[in-house]
Amino acid sequence: MAGRRATPAAPPGFVFRRRAHPSANSILVGGRWPILVDTGFVTAVADRIQLVETLRFPHDLGLGVLTHFHSDHAGGAGVLRERFGVPIALHGIEAVSVNSRRPDACDARWLHHPIDPFCVDMALEDGEVLTTGATDLSVVHVPGQTPGTSPCSARPTGCSSPATCRGCRR
Repeated sequence: MAGRRATPAAPPGFVFRRRAHPSANSILVGGRWPILVDTGFVTAVADRIQLVETLRFPHDLGLGVLTHFHSDHAGGAGVLRERFGVPIALHGIEAVSVNSRRPDACDARWLHHPIDPFCVDMALEDGEVLTTGATDLSVVHVPGQTPGTSPCSARPTGCSSPATCRGCRR
């Protein structure tokens, strides 16, 4: 189809879910304890549920990681937490705001999109390493878009640095 961007190829063990505008993209990182990175708007949560249900045992989803608390990244967190019992992780700066139910949490009023209340079970810190058992995700705190913006860098479990992972075999 002309004008439509192709979905990028995901590395082995990763499932990339292109966003339905205007929600955020999501990535499911496979392994013994799979991790879902970003849940998208609550209106996109049916798609994220379908993505999680592609797992052999959906209730084994190990963690839902939010790169920041804007509603287009965190909107489905409460639904996924309730449905699959998955703990939700977010940088500590934003976890305090979300868990104390501050009116400005998630900047929903500025984004003109509602967000269902949710709890953060794990407050992330810069340099923290999360694992699926096959892939390690390192939390990188880069405040900017929000005070707690924290994307993750990935490498196979057991590799000490991305440079040593190029030829790494699991």
